[in-house]
Amino acid sequence: MTEKLCSTILALRSEGYSTPDICQQLGLDSDTVIQILLQRQGAEIPAPVQRFLAQTAERQARGGGDRLMGEIIRVLTLGERPGKLPILTFPALADALKGNTVLSPSRDTLRRQLVRQGLTFTSYLEKVLGSSSLSKSLAGITTSSRTLLYVVSHRVFRGDDASTRTAATLIAGITPFNRIALLAKHQSRLSPGMLWEFLEGLLALHPNRQVVIIAKSEGAYRSIWSRLRASQSGRLHYFLSKNG
Repeated sequence: MTEKLCSTILALRSEGYSTPDICQQLGLDSDTVIQILLQRQGAEIPAPVQRFLAQTAERQARGGGDRLMGEIIRVLTLGERPGKLPILTFPALADALKGNTVLSPSRDTLRRQLVRQGLTFTSYLEKVLGSSSLSKSLAGITTSSRTLLYVVSHRVFRGDDASTRTAATLIAGITPFNRIALLAKHQSRLSPGMLWEFLEGLLALHPNRQVVIIAKSEGAYRSIWSRLRASQSGRLHYFLSKNG
């Protein structure tokens, strides 16, 4: 931690910035900011109070993450993206947030918030397969230059969450290298039509690649199985896990 950065943290605090605001401005986690504030402000604060402050900051940081997720959904559903690819990749999402929101998170801040929301390959693999490791046959796909593997799952925001005022469904596909593709719609569940739009978006995003999907064998994921077999796209390969 450089002296300049420590001074910046103290200056922002003196100007009335909250801990989550400082974290967002500087791309730091709350533990680091609190530690600097406690050390540099010279206050002898009892351990129970320090724990309380840390827990409060953590709750505030989660609230900031909820606000950011609300902005992500707003950008993804903006005009339902007519005439464009229905999905956004991480770089496109970062640019869209910078141009359309008051938060304007840096790419590092955005990536950290997505990780906190569980939007990583390992987290999604655990959610879908019940394990953080791939079978040998699927692991071999990750070394192919012609084939791209995505693990796909979704999350429903019911409208009373801090992140969104209306019901919305967010579906994400994540590769082993944490490349991410996102689609969101103002609906209270993942429908087969939305899932199909997402899969078509992945094919359009990678026109020269074979795309392999791993998803859980339930709901919309299972209901479009026959449609996938009938589509004969040749480039989309679909594996359903029976976990859970």
